[in-house]
Amino acid sequence: MAKKNKSLRGARTTRALTVSMKTLAGSITMFYAFIDGRRIIAGPGTEDQEWSGNVPDGPVRLAIRVVGIGSARFELGIDLPGTAQDQALELSLTRGYYEASFAL
Repeated sequence: MAKKNKSLRGARTTRALTVSMKTLAGSITMFYAFIDGRRIIAGPGTEDQEWSGNVPDGPVRLAIRVVGIGSARFELGIDLPGTAQDQALELSLTRGYYEASFAL
């Protein structure tokens, strides 16, 4: 379980953000998550992965990549306290891969 509490350097960072990823079914090899191109999560799918920190006040882009076997399922959690309701998305790999990008 990777838990980190960091602030991204650069612009004023006052918004709290927590990103979590966990395997629900099947076999996940690796979880990756990036905020504006900076890696925040890179860890094995055999463990729940989580990152907490502060992000810039303006728009930021969350990108995720997940590698595994077949159509394994995983959960992506996004929490921006005081800004939006917590999100828990249940997603599936396609041919062992999933990639998505979200504007926050």
